[in-house]
Amino acid sequence: MGFFQVVTGQVTSTVIGNNAQFQTLVTRQVDFAGKVVGQTWDVPHSTYRTQNSSPLTASLSGWTEEASNAIWKQDGSVYNLNVSTSGQYRLQRYTFDILSAAKRTPGLSSLSTVSDLRSKLVNIVPTWIGFGTGANAGASVNGITLVIRNNTTNAWDSFGSNTASSPSAVSATVTNFNDYIDANGFVHLMVYPTYPADGTNSCAINTDYVKLEFTAVATLLDQNAHVEEQHLAGITVTAGATLAAWNNIDTSRCDEYAIAVSPSAIHNYSVSSAAVARDGSELDASVDRTLLISAVSQQRKRSPRTKTPSRKLNIYITNGDTSDRTYYGLFLRYGVRGERSS
Repeated sequence: MGFFQVVTGQVTSTVIGNNAQFQTLVTRQVDFAGKVVGQTWDVPHSTYRTQNSSPLTASLSGWTEEASNAIWKQDGSVYNLNVSTSGQYRLQRYTFDILSAAKRTPGLSSLSTVSDLRSKLVNIVPTWIGFGTGANAGASVNGITLVIRNNTTNAWDSFGSNTASSPSAVSATVTNFNDYIDANGFVHLMVYPTYPADGTNSCAINTDYVKLEFTAVATLLDQNAHVEEQHLAGITVTAGATLAAWNNIDTSRCDEYAIAVSPSAIHNYSVSSAAVARDGSELDASVDRTLLISAVSQQRKRSPRTKTPSRKLNIYITNGDTSDRTYYGLFLRYGVRGERSS
């Protein structure tokens, strides 16, 4: 692949000096795999346990930190936490350091404050997989609830539950970041069984796996781009088909990569069809029905280190008449596969 790759979703292209800057939606999943109690440099998230007689009155203090490799992955093997004292609930808390995780994500590494983080996030999706048991009317009954800490009200807001007797998912989509991301960039989740212990039947949490996914607007920068004109500022592009899907593209000489460009975003330029060019030769104009990035294979000086020639991708606009091409001056230089020097 080349030096720049769109991750997913809608992309906004702007031109800054001699760099091309692209914004795209990036989704990242974080969990507790590899967690060591007391260490945050590798896995910045933490798990805690406690017990009380009223789960929703629990504060963020007085918990015992723990770590168990049983919750590192979803495999059906559960980590059991239980209490048998009558009237007591077992509680488990999961604290995710979203700010640290975002800083370790391509396109988000420049975030420095919680305010920056909140402005870039689209949603947060926590998922807990497991089941719970407690005592009701002298019998052991299944049931568990997932809650999230509301840092505005200092309360726990319910986000789902299950009554399963084997590992099952409880998930939620969070968009109110001011309430649910605290001043340090943390999200706090808690699970507790529906019923307490009764002295005979225990109150237990059985956790298979816990994860949190977040989606944010990331800014990716192609530092190898050279811009001669400013016409591309503000256009909208969509990560699209690969060059391999188009006829006669020599994928051993060009990267399998292309971006379709929205025609309405470029000075109301009317386009009904498009064509792709490599080495100056036109291809089937009916293959793609929008604007395009052409794949132009141009021999350049081989790198003395890699001995790999580079190519460039030219963006041009066409109205279907392949003799009428308007170049917009954004050149993305790519290293390509193969062609070792003899």
